[in-house]
This record gives sequence, structure tokens and C-alpha cells, in this order.
Amino acid sequence: MWLVGIHGGAGTTTLAAAGVGEDGGRRWPKQPPAAETRQSPAGEDLPIGGLLLVVRETAAGLKVATKAAEAVQRGQIPDWLQVLGMVVVAAGPGRPARLVRERTALVGGWMPEVWRVPWVPELLALDTHQVRDCKPFQAAIPTSLYELQELRRK
Repeated sequence: MWLVGIHGGAGTTTLAAAGVGEDGGRRWPKQPPAAETRQSPAGEDLPIGGLLLVVRETAAGLKVATKAAEAVQRGQIPDWLQVLGMVVVAAGPGRPARLVRERTALVGGWMPEVWRVPWVPELLALDTHQVRDCKPFQAAIPTSLYELQELRRK
């Protein structure tokens, strides 16, 4: 499962370090070899390409997310990718601003699923290789994201 950042600093590297998926950076991942396929309902072999869009919970981040969601709705992403939803990563402690909440609701309405990862201050003192061992962060990530990653591996 791929994690693609809608903008820089969205959180793909940190989520990947926690074991949620593969860090795709800010670009669509390259198509895997033809050997990595699954059967589609239409009977065609399609490469495995589950994708989560990742956005930081800011007004600017969610404005860019609107454009990404429109691209998904218009089918402007590689046809071998399946957008599974959007992960909204908290930008700070506390409740986000009203505009941020409104934009999250708007963009979330266009996505198959939306997950929110809350602010975890312990991450500020860690290097990327230490993230997997950060118990507060592991606990903050919705269990369904880990389950989704496991399903995609099978």
C-alpha cells in the first residue's frame, strides 16, 4: 500500500516508518512489474496499487487536497492505482480551526474513507528510524490503517 503526500511535510515518511505503508513521496508510484497482479471484477489482471493520500491538517494542505480529490474523481490518476482514502495528520495539539474542519469535511466527502492521526508530541524528539518504537504514536494511528496494510499484503 502506498502513502502519497498531497504536499511536502504531509507525514508520509513518518507513517511509513510506523509500518502503515510504503512512502511514495509526493508522486504517483511507478507501476509494479506485470508479475504483481490481481484479478479485477472485469476478469482483467491489474497490478496491485492500493494508495492512501496523506495531508497535514492545515488550511493550505487541505486546499491542495481539494485539487487532489478532484483529480481522483475525474479519473486523472494512473488506472492501476486504487485510492483507498485519505489520512489527515494533525498539525498541532488541540482542535483545528473551523476552516480546516470544513475543508476536511468537503474533501473527505470525495474520498472512500478518511482517517485522522492526532498530534503526538513525542515524535518531535525522535529520528525517523525511532518512530516504529514510539508507543504513543503507534497507539494514535487508527487500527484500521494497520489492518488495511495487512489486507493489501495478502
